[in-house]
Amino acid sequence: MDCLVRCGSELLRTSQPDRTEVGVAQVRRTLHSQQFSVEHLIFAPLEPRPVLLALARIDNHSSEPCVLDYTELWGVSGSDVQAAPGACVCTTPGGERALADASLVSRAEAPDPLPQAGLALQLRLVVPAEQSRELAFAYAAPEPNQSAGALVQGWRGDARAALERVVAHWLERVGGPEEEAVARYRKILE
Repeated sequence: MDCLVRCGSELLRTSQPDRTEVGVAQVRRTLHSQQFSVEHLIFAPLEPRPVLLALARIDNHSSEPCVLDYTELWGVSGSDVQAAPGACVCTTPGGERALADASLVSRAEAPDPLPQAGLALQLRLVVPAEQSRELAFAYAAPEPNQSAGALVQGWRGDARAALERVVAHWLERVGGPEEEAVARYRKILE
């Protein structure tokens, strides 16, 4: 799970982050350039569904608008890739895999041509001077009798609230200041 962000000649990718933090039920990777920064956060919602959610926050630090090309990636083995509005789906030996735009308003599209061995969604957006934008994505690996589309629809527009529920749940369960809670959370997982 990865993202690529291009603005002019600058290209940032979360597989080569400036910083990686593992927190309570989440992995956060940050990238910085002269003009903008990206925070890419992946987490599992509390509900027992085969879905991971991602939030990407893009901050424009300049006094000029920033036109960005953003691509969310999920490298999955397989080559039976199909596109749907706001989603990319492939069939693998392990079952169907889907990557979908989980923002309230779906803007992302599958690239043309479709990837041969993975899933990708891309969009172009303008981040006004000294402002931020947030994107949301769902990574779904449904059971054979489940619909990836139906699975993802339940999260559309709800990723930020789902993250807040996850963090509140784990902080309540392990208690204390967040730094201590993270350490206790990691012990639970061992």
